[in-house]
Amino acid sequence: MTIKRYFAADMRQAMRLVKNDLGVDATILNQQKVAGGVEVIATLELPQPTKPPRPMAEPLFNEDQQQLRTALNQAKQAINRAQLGGAAANDVNLQLRSRASTTVANHAASKQSTATVLQPNFSDHQFSALQNEVSGMRALLEQQLGQLGWLKYCKQSPAKAQLWKKLQAIGFSGPYCQQLLANLPAEQQGVDAWRHLLASIVKKLPVTSKDIVDQGGIFACVGPTGAGKTTTIGKLATRYALNHGTSQLALVTMDTYRIGATDQIKTLGKILNVPVKIVGNGHQLQMALDSFQKKSLVLIDTAGLNHQDPKLQLQLSILNQVRPMVRGLLVLSTTSQQQVLQVAYNTYSQTRLVGGVLTKLDEASSLGETVELLMDKHLAVSYITDGQRIPDDIHQARAHQVISRAVALSQHAELADSELMSAYMQANPMAATSPVQANVG
Repeated sequence: MTIKRYFAADMRQAMRLVKNDLGVDATILNQQKVAGGVEVIATLELPQPTKPPRPMAEPLFNEDQQQLRTALNQAKQAINRAQLGGAAANDVNLQLRSRASTTVANHAASKQSTATVLQPNFSDHQFSALQNEVSGMRALLEQQLGQLGWLKYCKQSPAKAQLWKKLQAIGFSGPYCQQLLANLPAEQQGVDAWRHLLASIVKKLPVTSKDIVDQGGIFACVGPTGAGKTTTIGKLATRYALNHGTSQLALVTMDTYRIGATDQIKTLGKILNVPVKIVGNGHQLQMALDSFQKKSLVLIDTAGLNHQDPKLQLQLSILNQVRPMVRGLLVLSTTSQQQVLQVAYNTYSQTRLVGGVLTKLDEASSLGETVELLMDKHLAVSYITDGQRIPDDIHQARAHQVISRAVALSQHAELADSELMSAYMQANPMAATSPVQANVG
């Protein structure tokens, strides 16, 4: 390529020189002003752009892709082996995890070092899809290994496996089933072992020894939406009125959020011929309690609100501002999920709880979730309700009656094998990685 330099007084003369010398196809490479005129650099041939050397990142991506596919094939082979023997499946599982982790790390490093110089033909979407596939295969492998652990447990301890099924049918979680069976004496077998387990559960379930509301005081029924707080207030108030008359009874409601909620308490007050106060803040509540200071029993109905609702925190703070003699009864529906029960306890435990009320036992399919929470939190059960009739369907709690009812409900439970395996893996997480060493109680 020939490059020439031209000087002229101005740009027009310089362009004329270039045209006369190189022709109309000349290309101007540079132009600048110099002393006495302008300088122009021109050429007749266009420079060919130099192609940068192809980096070696693309083979790395292809290598990562091949390693991931190899890991997938190993996972499929491991699942087949898992159906034949736990030890071999466990070895392959560990190798798979190590290989997959190494592959992902290598890809991440390669991608970071070459992201600024090229766009590989192995896209992020493709790599993400392969990652998801590896994760899915690993989850399936762990499920197979967990099944092996449960089957091994059933084979080595068939009697305990049967007890495990009975406990889970009641509604207890895997870890709690494991705990109960671990404390079972070795000499207990068959029916005697089952009776021993039930007796230990009855002993652990806390209940209030007295009818605390019948003793009088100020009680606030708290709990999540739909737990049955207002109905429970009606049952407790009617029981007290039948036993002691209505002259020493008063009702207060803080449920000013739900449509018609105050009307329910007003109607109950008219039927029982007892005074009713509607309050919306701490000052009004304090004034209401002052006006009822000569009453033997004051029952406070609260609003059921979402645990994330700011109005709920306001309501709880109002209860905490009034006299410390206000005691809380946590109303829990036995038809609620375990997570809902846990959130309810965490939310309302700040209200000086003295007992719990289990509602809707006539609608529940299991009681183990509720019983386990009460035992774990050491919250005594004061009352149980099993219907809508007022006041017939409320009873003072007895531990053996609650557990007997839980066992009766479990007779109708039908547990799938997947539920048993899931509970076993929850109690024995190592069963998914080491079936040979899984704890068999």
